[in-house]
Amino acid sequence: MRPPVTGDHRAAGGNGLGCTQEEGLGECGHEEEVAVGQDLIEISRIRRLLEREGKRAERLFTATELAYAARSSDPAPSLAARFAAKEAFQKAWPRPHGWRDVWVERERTPDGPFPYGPPVLGFCPDIRDEMARRGWRAHLSLTHTKEHASAVVVLEQR
Repeated sequence: MRPPVTGDHRAAGGNGLGCTQEEGLGECGHEEEVAVGQDLIEISRIRRLLEREGKRAERLFTATELAYAARSSDPAPSLAARFAAKEAFQKAWPRPHGWRDVWVERERTPDGPFPYGPPVLGFCPDIRDEMARRGWRAHLSLTHTKEHASAVVVLEQR
């Protein structure tokens, strides 16, 4: 993990957030990036895993993740994106963790234009507590095509 950035962050015309303070990043109320993780996976790998070793999926994904993916006629793209999210978080997190210690959640949005809100990461108590202690929060972006799924995780200091 890289050290926190401090000093004048007005270089090159500011930080893009309209901040002109000379204090270290974060002291002006803007959040600062702590770490970034990204992963790309071939959906066919998850499809083969489901076909050959269906029970292994229960070791990689939570029951909620499996149930969400099962709503689709082809659960592999959804599960591949969730697998990529777990890998992307691991690349940003300072220590190893278990597959089911991090998961992707989607809340129902009955009044919105879409049935589910944006994906967010859920954490086991140990990771959740350390995130709170450090004042970090996680941002997640998922995408997939017919062949690949990808995830980006940004950890940010509040």
